[in-house]
Amino acid sequence: MPTWTVSGIEITRYNVDHPPLHVHVSKDARPIGKFDLENNVWMKGPYHAGDQAYKAIQKWRKQHGV
Repeated sequence: MPTWTVSGIEITRYNVDHPPLHVHVSKDARPIGKFDLENNVWMKGPYHAGDQAYKAIQKWRKQHGV
């Protein structure tokens, strides 16, 4: 279960989770939602948190080549 922290947002990917390929997103150790990596859409959680998560995930993708 790899976890990365980008701009205060924690991104966690579970290897044995259900499709589609997605990550769990949390801030200050509190879960805020899920982000679908295949379709680049916010899956679950408050809409305003999705914008912060999207920015952090884009930065994470550039850093790690995902």
